[in-house]
Amino acid sequence: MAVKALVLAAGLGTRLRPYTQQLPKPAIPFMGIPLIGYALHLLNSSGIGDVVINTHPFSEKMRKCVGDLNNNRFHVTFSNEEREPLGSGGALYKAKLELQTATHFFAINGDTVFIPSQSHLLNELLEQHERTHSLCTLVVSEDPQLIAQFNPLWVDKNNRLVSVGKQPSTPGCRPVHYLGVKVFHQRVFQFVPSGITNIFTDVLLPALKIGETVSVMSAQGFWWETGNFDSFFKATQQAMDLVYNKRDHSFFANLHQWADRDFDYSLSKNNNDIVFLHDSSTIPLKNIKGSAFVDAQSTCAPEAILTDVIINQGCHLEASSSSAMHLKDFK
Repeated sequence: MAVKALVLAAGLGTRLRPYTQQLPKPAIPFMGIPLIGYALHLLNSSGIGDVVINTHPFSEKMRKCVGDLNNNRFHVTFSNEEREPLGSGGALYKAKLELQTATHFFAINGDTVFIPSQSHLLNELLEQHERTHSLCTLVVSEDPQLIAQFNPLWVDKNNRLVSVGKQPSTPGCRPVHYLGVKVFHQRVFQFVPSGITNIFTDVLLPALKIGETVSVMSAQGFWWETGNFDSFFKATQQAMDLVYNKRDHSFFANLHQWADRDFDYSLSKNNNDIVFLHDSSTIPLKNIKGSAFVDAQSTCAPEAILTDVIINQGCHLEASSSSAMHLKDFK
């Protein structure tokens, strides 16, 4: 698949502070793997090796995170948005020189978790995109819960984008939820202005008005929003439950293997509480209350009680902790 990809990784992650004051959000681990690893794994599974990654806060830490995951799989170009994040549209404009050499290129959010059921999702997406001659094709979900929770897109009976917002701009449309994956034709650069812009309101919707087509492709799978700690922790609980019930054990095991990390966890469940405790952690199970994801080489003081926590690799806790995430910084 001779196309390129842009991974969007320059957001400030303000709702996930204070954790994003320590690491850029795409570098924060989810189930032991940095969030951006989910996007990179998806690209790698389709043989896409030419990747542009935009950065803003902690750009050197983002480079280090990507370097740890790369393992010579990708040719990576970083597009550093130095002064401020340029938005989902501005990111395209900033990376124009790198991206416009490809007839088509993917763009994937680097700070959410999407696990598609389709094993060749990107291949299917590109095939539909080329068949419909669309300016852009978006991967969407028709899950009513996601549609109700987030600002939907509105599409017509031919799976073409019509509008964005809580209410449709025209009758006869249905709502869908955007999953953070899309593919563009290079002519999109005719519509991308400079500065801070949004890909929908400043690029795609104006393009529709002059006759361009933006299509959608429905996908099945798991998608989690991780904007604040509550949603991040809820997503972690749901992912742990998937593995515990063997509904998606292979994906996370394979993802860890891809990232050159082991997936050696002891699993336990008590009512609705579930605990993943890495075999190399010395934190006793008796110190854990509620649900917890406890990663490799983590330790705690003997008297520390840990309730509803995420403890990432190499962390040491001297005191009790509740409803919190613990990160080990890296230089």
